[in-house]
Amino acid sequence: MSDTETKRMKRRRFFSKLWSQIAIIAPALILVIAGFIFAYQFVGPAPPDRIVMATGSSSGAYHAFGKKYAERFEKEGIELVLKNTAGSAENLKLLADEDENRNVPVAFLQGGIGSPDGQPDLQSLGSVYYEPLWVFVRGGSAPSRLNALIGNRIAIGAKGSGTRAIAYRLLTENGISDISARLIDIGGPQAAQALKNGVVDAAVFVTSATSKTVRDLLSTPGISVMSFERAEAYIRLNRFLS
Repeated sequence: MSDTETKRMKRRRFFSKLWSQIAIIAPALILVIAGFIFAYQFVGPAPPDRIVMATGSSSGAYHAFGKKYAERFEKEGIELVLKNTAGSAENLKLLADEDENRNVPVAFLQGGIGSPDGQPDLQSLGSVYYEPLWVFVRGGSAPSRLNALIGNRIAIGAKGSGTRAIAYRLLTENGISDISARLIDIGGPQAAQALKNGVVDAAVFVTSATSKTVRDLLSTPGISVMSFERAEAYIRLNRFLS
């Protein structure tokens, strides 16, 4: 007798015993069992016991949040493996690539990265937390408009990061490009150090207010943060901002 036939016989015996006892069970419970029997035919595969999630750099906020998720998943008997990346832009590519998606089905993404039209098969599971946009500059008084940075050396975030994507977008909207300024592909602690050392004149960050990098720069003499005069205009142009 094959394994398939053996399984079928076991199921028949199970439901035969169950049916013989239904007469002495309350009607409400009968409905529950009947529903279970019906659903049993259509039940899908069990949830995986191992999931890979793309986060960001090992020193970034996404990876830190990923660790908290991993701890929670472990309590449920699921192994959550964290994959380090350059950031949101790289994460989106991993999700959108059909082959890569089999290996990395979940990732953190920054708001404004991707679109429903461009990635119709991707689904958001919800917002996790707000990420403010910060622009730090050298000097005691920061300008209130981004176009004041024309001609400056600006750290816009590492390639593949969400910071770079949004920084490039906002700078372009203010007439700043590779021609009118020197845009440098560094971000995070590296960009902060470059700003302190005078290697760059300004640096863009998209991270939480609790970020060590942000707290460090806010307390550094000679470094100031921009307050955007055109904040409302940016929000209207880019609906993912708030």
